[in-house]
Amino acid sequence: MVLSAEKTPYSVLVGTYRFAPFVPIGVTVSEENGHLYAQATGFPKGQLSPQTGLTFAFTAVNAQITFVRDEHGKVTQLHLTRDGQKLPPARKVS
Repeated sequence: MVLSAEKTPYSVLVGTYRFAPFVPIGVTVSEENGHLYAQATGFPKGQLSPQTGLTFAFTAVNAQITFVRDEHGKVTQLHLTRDGQKLPPARKVS
């Protein structure tokens, strides 16, 4: 389930997310001065701009990130779409 950005503090989104072993990248999400940032392996850090729900534009890499939660409401993964290609879900590891 996707959380509503308006009701979710950015702190629950912060962490390190890893893709399946065959996809050699991860994404680190951080919060600085009330703004959300992401950095994918090998790419520059960039600010995330809220779109709808918990979907954010990640303009530094021309991508879109959507955070998802499990049945208990905990944010456990993110989905990244770049250049029209949706990567396998990345699991939150920290």
